[in-house]
Amino acid sequence: ARGADDFVVLWLGNGIGLAIVQDGRFVRGATGGAGEIGYMPVALDPDDPALRTGGKDGAKGTKPVKNTFQNLAGRPAVLQLAREHGIRVADHAEAVRRAVETGDTELLTVLARRTARGLAPVLAVLDPSLVVLSGGTLRAGGDLLKDLIARELHAVAVPRPTLAVSTVEGNPVLAGAIHAALRLVREDLFSRGL
Repeated sequence: ARGADDFVVLWLGNGIGLAIVQDGRFVRGATGGAGEIGYMPVALDPDDPALRTGGKDGAKGTKPVKNTFQNLAGRPAVLQLAREHGIRVADHAEAVRRAVETGDTELLTVLARRTARGLAPVLAVLDPSLVVLSGGTLRAGGDLLKDLIARELHAVAVPRPTLAVSTVEGNPVLAGAIHAALRLVREDLFSRGL
C-alpha cells in the first residue's frame, strides 16, 4: 500500500477483520474496534448455498448460517464450502489453494461473491482508493480470487478501488500491533517531555 493515503486491508483467515488507513493514519475508532467487520450482517445472494438447509447436494443435517461476514467467509464457512465441492482438508487456506489448482471456479465464485458482499458496505462508507487482500484465505486465492472478487464487486458496489493481493510475508497483524504500540509509547514519552 506504499503511496496510498486512503486504503483498507481486508483479512480473511481464521477470523475476518479490516485495517483502515485514512489520510495516511491508521483508524482505530472510539474503542479500538474499528474494522471488526466479521460481525457485520451481509446481504446474501438468493442462490448462495449457505441459505440451503440441505447443503449443496441436499444432504440432511446442515442448517443455513446466520448472515454475518464471519459466518459466510470465515474459516469454518470456507471449509464447509470446500467440503461441498469435494475438497476435504483441515486448513482453509489449503482448501482455497486446492480450488485454484483444480480450477474449481464454482467454489471460488461463491467465496468471491460472499467476500464482495461483505466488502461493498465498507467501500460505500470509506471510499478507499485501494483494497489489499490479505490473510490465509485471500492470499491462497491469489490473482484468480482477486479477479473474481473484483467482478462480483462491480455487481454490488459503486466505488471500484484497485484490488491487490498482499505480498507481505510473516505475521502482518502482529507487526502492525507492535508498530501501533511503539507509536503510542513514543507519543506518551514525548508528551511528558522525557
